Amino acid sequence: MVKTAHHSHAADLAALEQKLGHKFRNRALLELALTHSSSTVQSLSDNERLEFLGDAVLALAVNEQLYRTIPDEGEGELTRIKSAVVSTVTLARVSRALGLAEFMRLGRGLGDRGSLPDSIHANMTEAIFAAIYLDSGLEPAKELVIRLLAPEIAELTASGGSENAKSQLQELAQRRFGCAPRYRLLHERGPQHEKVFAIAVEIRGRAFPDFSAHTKKEAEQGAARLALEALAAERARPAAAAPRPEAAAEPVKPAAGRRRRRGGRGRRGKAAAAKPPAAAAKGKAKAQPAAKAPAAPSPGGLRALRRQTKIAKNPYDMLGSFPQ
Repeated sequence: MVKTAHHSHAADLAALEQKLGHKFRNRALLELALTHSSSTVQSLSDNERLEFLGDAVLALAVNEQLYRTIPDEGEGELTRIKSAVVSTVTLARVSRALGLAEFMRLGRGLGDRGSLPDSIHANMTEAIFAAIYLDSGLEPAKELVIRLLAPEIAELTASGGSENAKSQLQELAQRRFGCAPRYRLLHERGPQHEKVFAIAVEIRGRAFPDFSAHTKKEAEQGAARLALEALAAERARPAAAAPRPEAAAEPVKPAAGRRRRRGGRGRRGKAAAAKPPAAAAKGKAKAQPAAKAPAAPSPGGLRALRRQTKIAKNPYDMLGSFPQ
């Protein structure tokens, strides 16, 4: 039974190697790349370290490809396109296209393999890139990255990095609201050869800010980006608004109260307010001499007072069994 199971597992890995187009010299690296942290309790026996390394391999491969294929764009535009290429959504698509879920080692708590979140798929893809880098070097790893991401790179290069906005909004709307976004043409203005289209996104009847461009495609992409930014800002708002209740609970400023009291006192109030603090304190002490000079107690009362003072200074004396 053990040999049969081992043979079946080896056959599964061979099928994955065929999909990847890479035969591992050290297949243990591939097994480690497919091991999710939920499936093991041993320290450093999952794919998280490979994921960390794979992120760097992925970034280098994509950055070099964009640098070589887009010579006329600056650093800002290259960064924008690269961010879309290496996004979680894009890497999750690669994982699902390869069928990585059926090869993953997962804990029971993650549920159905068909409904795994994008983050697990994306992390597994990065771990695969790292495993190939460690197994055969940088060039084979870069070749695999570019081959798997070539469609995304070509699409985003042609659209300046904005093509992914519509697909990201589509997936976000389906996941969060259970429906697809609708693109509504608000108006089109200008002559035929210089028309400007204004388009807004609607999700469940809610309209987001519109975006104008010379083509409907560009206007839709811009409107999708604005909707994504608005939804992201709404998620971040509760954390930023957390300190507000404390600010609302602050007492009324005393300055306003002092102004009202001065108005009621007239000249006498102003003169009293102008007194130095020492003079005011002296006046208070003279005004209340009786409160600070109690009558002398009787001898019996004095002994009782001393006993009370002793008890107040050392509460443990009340128990009677603790040393002084």
